[in-house]
This record gives sequence, C-alpha cells and structure tokens, in this order.
Amino acid sequence: MFAATVWEIYTKAELPFGKLNDNSVMERLKNATLEWKVPDSMPDSLAALLKRCWSNSPADRPQFTEICEEMTTILQNMTSDDITEHTDENNA
Repeated sequence: MFAATVWEIYTKAELPFGKLNDNSVMERLKNATLEWKVPDSMPDSLAALLKRCWSNSPADRPQFTEICEEMTTILQNMTSDDITEHTDENNA
C-alpha cells in the first residue's frame, strides 16, 4: 500500500495500469505479470524503493521500518531544487 500511495501522489493520481479493468488487474497480479511504470522524473532512489515494495516475492519486500529509514535518507539527500522541480511539475 505504501508504494501505491507514493506512486499515486507522485503521478497526481494517474491510473496505475492504464485502462485495464479490475478483472484484468487481478488476473495479472495472480500471474505476476503486472508491472508498475515508474515515472521518468521520479528520483532513482525512490524508484528503487518502490520497485522493492512491489516485488512479487514477499521476502524481497522491505519491512516498514526499513522503508522509513530509506525514506529518511532519500529526503535528506534531496536538494531544494529537486523539491521545487517536482512541485513545479505538479502545479503545471
């Protein structure tokens, strides 16, 4: 849920799977053939974290404490230009 929420905030609530209907999404989830598209403008560190959260293998997904630690590092490493750039994109 964390990764989906961050993705939706970052993309201004775009539909994550285009025009796929709910049944198609569920079928692809069951078959592990559904992939999230990471926006090109998303910082690599955040994209890498979200991809780990979306892993088909639960053992490969980070625990929430690890997510919090990584998000702290990601935010600390962001420059004011990174934040302004994303804010400007969202206000366009």
